[in-house]
Amino acid sequence: MASDPKYTDKLVNLIEISDLTKYEASNEEVYHIVKKGDSVSALAKAYGSTQVKIQ
Repeated sequence: MASDPKYTDKLVNLIEISDLTKYEASNEEVYHIVKKGDSVSALAKAYGSTQVKIQ
């Protein structure tokens, strides 16, 4: 659940375990609704991107 303080870590872990980054579209924009507890570094890791690109 998104209110879980470890939500971001769990989401990143699930994405990595499921190898979901292989579906990443390189030229398409991706939108993410930022939730309390999200961090730029965790989002970059989750989406296979960099902190600079996320910012």
